[in-house]
Amino acid sequence: GELPRELNEAERGMRGLDEQLNHIQSATFNVVQRGQDLLQLFESSGISLMADSQYNGETRVQVLLEYLQERAVDMEDLATIRRIKLEQCVQLATFQTDATQVMRWIQNTEAMLMASFTIPGCLQEAEQLKKEHEQFQVAIEKTHSSAVHVRQ
Repeated sequence: GELPRELNEAERGMRGLDEQLNHIQSATFNVVQRGQDLLQLFESSGISLMADSQYNGETRVQVLLEYLQERAVDMEDLATIRRIKLEQCVQLATFQTDATQVMRWIQNTEAMLMASFTIPGCLQEAEQLKKEHEQFQVAIEKTHSSAVHVRQ
Protein backbone atom coordinates (compact mmCIF):
# COMPACT_ATOMS: atom_id res chain seq x y z
CA GLY A 1 0.00 0.00 0.00
CA GLU A 2 0.85 3.64 -0.21
CA LEU A 3 3.02 5.04 2.55
CA PRO A 4 1.65 7.80 4.78
CA ARG A 5 3.04 11.32 4.57
CA GLU A 6 1.85 12.66 7.92
CA LEU A 7 3.49 11.82 11.25
CA ASN A 8 0.29 10.69 12.98
CA GLU A 9 -0.68 8.52 9.98
CA ALA A 10 2.74 6.82 10.01
CA GLU A 11 2.54 6.21 13.76
CA ARG A 12 -1.00 4.86 13.39
CA GLY A 13 0.26 2.62 10.55
CA MET A 14 2.98 1.22 12.82
CA ARG A 15 0.44 0.44 15.55
CA GLY A 16 -1.89 -1.18 13.00
CA LEU A 17 0.98 -3.25 11.62
CA ASP A 18 1.85 -4.45 15.14
CA GLU A 19 -1.78 -5.41 15.79
CA GLN A 20 -2.08 -7.27 12.48
CA LEU A 21 1.23 -9.05 12.99
CA ASN A 22 0.28 -10.11 16.54
CA HIS A 23 -3.10 -11.38 15.33
CA ILE A 24 -1.59 -13.37 12.44
CA GLN A 25 1.19 -14.79 14.63
CA SER A 26 -1.34 -15.86 17.24
CA ALA A 27 -3.60 -17.49 14.64
CA THR A 28 -0.63 -19.20 13.00
CA PHE A 29 0.58 -20.51 16.36
CA ASN A 30 -2.88 -21.91 17.11
CA VAL A 31 -3.18 -23.61 13.72
CA VAL A 32 0.33 -25.08 13.98
CA GLN A 33 -0.44 -26.32 17.49
CA ARG A 34 -3.66 -27.99 16.29
CA GLY A 35 -1.78 -29.50 13.33
CA GLN A 36 0.88 -30.93 15.64
CA ASP A 37 -1.86 -32.32 17.89
CA LEU A 38 -3.42 -33.95 14.83
CA LEU A 39 -0.04 -35.45 13.85
CA GLN A 40 0.35 -36.92 17.33
CA LEU A 41 -3.15 -38.35 17.08
CA PHE A 42 -2.27 -40.01 13.74
CA GLU A 43 0.93 -41.44 15.23
CA SER A 44 -0.63 -42.69 18.46
CA SER A 45 -3.76 -44.17 16.88
CA GLY A 46 -2.01 -46.09 14.13
CA ILE A 47 -4.79 -45.04 11.74
CA SER A 48 -3.68 -44.40 8.18
CA LEU A 49 -6.07 -42.25 6.18
CA MET A 50 -5.55 -41.14 2.62
CA ALA A 51 -5.91 -37.35 2.31
CA ASP A 52 -5.92 -37.58 -1.47
CA SER A 53 -4.51 -39.90 -4.13
CA GLN A 54 -0.95 -38.73 -3.40
CA TYR A 55 -0.68 -38.29 0.40
CA ASN A 56 -1.86 -40.06 3.49
CA GLY A 57 -3.35 -37.89 6.26
CA GLU A 58 -0.17 -37.66 8.34
CA THR A 59 2.02 -36.62 5.39
CA ARG A 60 -0.57 -34.11 4.19
CA VAL A 61 -0.70 -32.47 7.64
CA GLN A 62 3.12 -32.32 7.76
CA VAL A 63 3.26 -30.71 4.30
CA LEU A 64 0.63 -28.15 5.28
CA LEU A 65 2.41 -27.34 8.56
CA GLU A 66 5.71 -26.78 6.73
CA TYR A 67 3.96 -24.56 4.19
CA LEU A 68 2.27 -22.56 6.94
CA GLN A 69 5.53 -22.07 8.82
CA GLU A 70 7.31 -20.94 5.64
CA ARG A 71 4.54 -18.42 4.91
CA ALA A 72 4.73 -17.18 8.52
CA VAL A 73 8.45 -16.46 8.06
CA ASP A 74 7.69 -14.67 4.76
CA MET A 75 4.98 -12.61 6.48
CA GLU A 76 7.36 -11.60 9.28
CA ASP A 77 9.97 -10.56 6.71
CA LEU A 78 7.40 -8.43 4.87
CA ALA A 79 6.22 -6.92 8.16
CA THR A 80 9.83 -6.01 9.01
CA ILE A 81 10.23 -4.27 5.65
CA ARG A 82 6.93 -2.42 6.15
CA ARG A 83 7.95 -1.38 9.67
CA ILE A 84 11.25 0.03 8.38
CA LYS A 85 9.38 2.03 5.73
CA LEU A 86 6.92 3.35 8.31
CA GLU A 87 9.79 4.28 10.65
CA GLN A 88 11.38 6.17 7.76
CA CYS A 89 8.06 7.98 7.21
CA VAL A 90 8.08 9.01 10.89
CA GLN A 91 11.66 10.24 10.56
CA LEU A 92 10.85 12.16 7.38
CA ALA A 93 7.77 13.81 8.90
CA THR A 94 9.79 14.76 12.00
CA PHE A 95 12.57 16.15 9.80
CA GLN A 96 10.07 18.18 7.77
CA THR A 97 8.58 19.65 10.95
CA ASP A 98 12.04 20.52 12.27
CA ALA A 99 13.08 22.03 8.94
CA THR A 100 9.91 24.13 8.81
CA GLN A 101 10.64 25.43 12.31
CA VAL A 102 14.22 26.32 11.35
CA MET A 103 13.04 28.07 8.17
CA ARG A 104 10.42 30.03 10.14
CA TRP A 105 13.05 31.07 12.65
CA ILE A 106 15.39 32.20 9.85
CA GLN A 107 12.60 34.22 8.21
CA ASN A 108 11.66 35.85 11.51
CA THR A 109 15.32 36.64 12.20
CA GLU A 110 15.77 38.13 8.74
CA ALA A 111 12.71 40.33 9.28
CA MET A 112 14.05 41.40 12.67
CA LEU A 113 17.44 42.27 11.14
CA MET A 114 15.85 44.30 8.36
CA ALA A 115 13.63 46.18 10.79
CA SER A 116 16.41 46.98 13.22
CA PHE A 117 19.18 47.95 10.80
CA THR A 118 20.46 51.35 11.97
CA ILE A 119 23.69 53.31 11.93
CA PRO A 120 24.68 54.42 15.42
CA GLY A 121 24.92 58.15 16.06
CA CYS A 122 27.22 58.00 19.05
CA LEU A 123 29.59 55.68 20.94
CA GLN A 124 26.91 54.57 23.43
CA GLU A 125 24.56 53.49 20.60
CA ALA A 126 27.46 51.68 18.89
CA GLU A 127 28.30 49.78 22.09
CA GLN A 128 24.63 48.85 22.56
CA LEU A 129 24.43 47.59 18.96
CA LYS A 130 27.64 45.61 19.46
CA LYS A 131 26.16 43.99 22.61
CA GLU A 132 22.93 43.10 20.74
CA HIS A 133 25.02 41.73 17.85
CA GLU A 134 26.99 39.48 20.21
CA GLN A 135 23.76 38.15 21.74
CA PHE A 136 22.38 37.60 18.27
CA GLN A 137 25.56 35.80 17.21
CA VAL A 138 25.22 33.39 20.16
CA ALA A 139 21.60 32.72 19.14
CA ILE A 140 22.68 32.10 15.53
CA GLU A 141 25.36 29.63 16.65
CA LYS A 142 22.86 27.74 18.78
CA THR A 143 20.40 27.62 15.87
CA HIS A 144 23.12 26.46 13.51
CA SER A 145 24.00 23.70 15.94
CA SER A 146 20.31 22.68 16.13
CA ALA A 147 19.99 22.74 12.33
CA VAL A 148 23.07 20.52 11.98
CA HIS A 149 21.59 18.12 14.54
CA VAL A 150 18.26 18.04 12.64
CA ARG A 151 20.06 17.35 9.37
CA GLN A 152 21.76 14.29 10.86
